[in-house]
Amino acid sequence: MPKTFKNEENKRAATAGGEDHISALPDALLQHLLSFLPSCQAVGMCVLARRWRHQWKSVPAMRITDVDSFQNVQQLNRFVDHLLLLGGRTPIHECELDSYDSGDIAPWYQYAVSCQCRVLQVGASHASWYLRLPEVAIISQQLERLQLDGVQLEGCSLDFSSCLALEVLKMHKCIIRTGKILPQSFFKTSEHNSMQFWFKCPYSYFCTKSHFLGAR
Repeated sequence: MPKTFKNEENKRAATAGGEDHISALPDALLQHLLSFLPSCQAVGMCVLARRWRHQWKSVPAMRITDVDSFQNVQQLNRFVDHLLLLGGRTPIHECELDSYDSGDIAPWYQYAVSCQCRVLQVGASHASWYLRLPEVAIISQQLERLQLDGVQLEGCSLDFSSCLALEVLKMHKCIIRTGKILPQSFFKTSEHNSMQFWFKCPYSYFCTKSHFLGAR
């Protein structure tokens, strides 16, 4: 049976002349398709037609990965700041963050967590030094997977005691500046699931809960 559309006016406008069939898709499906694009490209789709104008605001993913498309870190920061300001608080299923040196990545990181992000990746592929994460504990009931590559962690940034859904943690070439590399929060979190850890500094090392318990 052919799919029906709630907004028949959008359907008629989109299919006029038998050309733009993609715009006739339901909003949720359009937003799902846009979620695979870097956020800069997803926002740029708003110029295609009136139907696309606000779709980017409800995309269930944030991907700050096309850093090369910005001339400098100031331009990148302005774009992301406006993205967070105008995008509202749409729940995010997946988030990828990258930046140049001096990129203001800490508020982006906190924004993703506050938007119920389930998969969060932070990398420094475009930075010559480590990106700094906020010195606060992560509080999330939805975060399932966290991957950190080339970041600096200090203070309470390794406290995952409030991330009871966290299953996988990967760290690669990270600077850890804290009194305890293996805080109690790891054990508290791992009691609720089969949490897995990978540390690569620079070599790969797989840790299970028994490794941590044995290290105490």
